Amino acid sequence: MFACWRIGAVWVPANFRLSADDLAYLAQSSGAKAMFCGAQFPDHAAACAVHIPAIIPIGVSPLGPDHDALIARHMGRMPPEAAMARDDPAWFFYTSGTTGHPKAAVLTHGQMAFVVTNHLCDLLPGTTEQDASLVVAPLSHGAGIHALTQIARGVPTDGRVAFYSDTRTLGPGARIISAGLHLGQGGDIHAHGLWTDAASVLHMGHLRPEATHLSRDACITGWQLDGAIFRRLPNAETGFSLFRPIPTRRRLPSGLPARLVRLRPNLDLVPMIAALMQARKRVQGLGSLVGTQFATGAPLPGPATEILIMGQDRTSLHVASVGRSGTVRQGVLSRQNMICITAELLLIDAHPSLNHHTPWIRKREARTTQGGTAMSVGNGMSSLRILPPEFC
Repeated sequence: MFACWRIGAVWVPANFRLSADDLAYLAQSSGAKAMFCGAQFPDHAAACAVHIPAIIPIGVSPLGPDHDALIARHMGRMPPEAAMARDDPAWFFYTSGTTGHPKAAVLTHGQMAFVVTNHLCDLLPGTTEQDASLVVAPLSHGAGIHALTQIARGVPTDGRVAFYSDTRTLGPGARIISAGLHLGQGGDIHAHGLWTDAASVLHMGHLRPEATHLSRDACITGWQLDGAIFRRLPNAETGFSLFRPIPTRRRLPSGLPARLVRLRPNLDLVPMIAALMQARKRVQGLGSLVGTQFATGAPLPGPATEILIMGQDRTSLHVASVGRSGTVRQGVLSRQNMICITAELLLIDAHPSLNHHTPWIRKREARTTQGGTAMSVGNGMSSLRILPPEFC
């Protein structure tokens, strides 16, 4: 099952109690390319061989090299991990065919992630790597699904629900072409940016401020916020220390009203921003999604992608996004984009206000100082679990 998902294949479990003809129908209707079959079922294998190019017996069989021999032959090799999107099929769950031929219920990767999260949060709270799953149903009838909760809890981690990719270091010739930078209390910085390397290839990801050095001066434009600030605080839900909006004492006499917002995991970003915008005319920010779905064009598959808001047209958000593979895409988000770890947003009104309870902002320009020529960056996340919706 896990090997199928790793290479992007669809898992199709079949009940050994089916007749050879019934199993052949499943083989034909599913479009299967390979079949694992117990050596004690040669008639089933022969019936399916008409439709399936590769039959892999479990046990010694004249059908070909058995399962164990193939594993021994390829031991130590690591196939590349396929990039799968949320709506890609993961499992064909066939019905019993009471009123006719069996029909396949399609379970997607997104549905599987939701089922596992729902079980852990609602049905099996407190599950740890020390727990076991008692399998009472046939292995062909969903037992693999029931084991996923224990497997999800048993994966060794440092307590975080996602992990950064390896850091990439770019030498002379790299150029930051666009970036969003959030300056928090105490000088903490969270930044996403797009840059080109010496060969003019476009990249995107986190910009690490402590290891990013500019080779020349640069002018940046930012917003000075009065009445609120981001503070980096430990977050038990994700295992990360994340920026959270904190109210502060007002110091400026006037400015544009604004809202500083952090959205939590598993909220749908575009509808949430639409609900929060109301009379506000501008939104800026950055964050991560469980795969990026665009209104047009190919999506960026999950389980996690990073985004930077580049602009908006009413409630349409134009973003730049990067996936785990390093692929960068830009476009308008569709209305189904669930937040992965966080979304940090600044919502800005169009006109000044005298509301003394609303943070104010002013536009400012600043010039950076010249530094070295090396730039260290990292992009992408992986290995996550989706948590219940809530925002603060």
